[in-house]
Amino acid sequence: MTREHGFDQKIAQKLARVAKIHFAKQRISATGPRLPNRQAMFNKLLQLPVILAAIEDEAKSKNISKEKARKEAEKILDEIAANVSYEGLRVADRFLRWLWNKLYQGINVENADRVRKLALEGHEIVYVPCHRSHIDYLLLSYVLYHQGLVPPHIAAGINLNFWPVGGMFRRGGAFFIRRTFKGNRLYSTIFREYLAELFHRGYSVEYFIEGGRSRTGRLLAPKTGMMSMTLQALQQQQSRSISVVPVYVGYEHVLEVDTYAKELRGVAKEKENAGLVLRVIKNYAI
Repeated sequence: MTREHGFDQKIAQKLARVAKIHFAKQRISATGPRLPNRQAMFNKLLQLPVILAAIEDEAKSKNISKEKARKEAEKILDEIAANVSYEGLRVADRFLRWLWNKLYQGINVENADRVRKLALEGHEIVYVPCHRSHIDYLLLSYVLYHQGLVPPHIAAGINLNFWPVGGMFRRGGAFFIRRTFKGNRLYSTIFREYLAELFHRGYSVEYFIEGGRSRTGRLLAPKTGMMSMTLQALQQQQSRSISVVPVYVGYEHVLEVDTYAKELRGVAKEKENAGLVLRVIKNYAI
């Protein structure tokens, strides 16, 4: 009897361990890794040898103090980094549900189960959508959220970092990237290390490989910079499988079609701003 009781206890312990691992995987696929303290992440990154070297190089090249160069590095990090908030995601979900009901008759989703399987298997997921509209990244995050998958960190153009949208996007997972940082060693080093840190912590990431929205509906030639930085970052984490997930987002009617038509006729592109956002919502959703 004692032997049988001991055997049953071992089975129970093993089942408990299996269940714990299973539910941990389910939690991570749905909510992602634990959200970091933003300032603690900054402090960690600013102590990396490669960033310290870039700060020193910045001080020498601009003939400024190391302290001033470090302040510039902190400013760059604050400009780039997301500030994900679960409460922010819940608020965004309520707003987007209202918006979709105003704009569309329905949303058709395919192959979400395949992505969920990859997440449960512990893959590092990189979403690479085509880019037709500003709706793309809102829609993808919304769909993943409702499929029980954690919304990704999204590489967004710095042109979208305007009040009040910039802060809202940050809380939804956006991190901001300048159009170009060629020749700016400090910025490029910090951005690369921030991206590597996201992968190191196990976050999924999304970026538009076309670099900008297609005005014609055709796919644009890919910009390989983000993919190159992704591969460099993931080379350091050979223990995890990597899945690049292409995403097609199609619309019966693209929200910005009138604006695109004007731009194709030669009208200068209007800079993104709060007034433009409100005008589009008023025209199509109210």
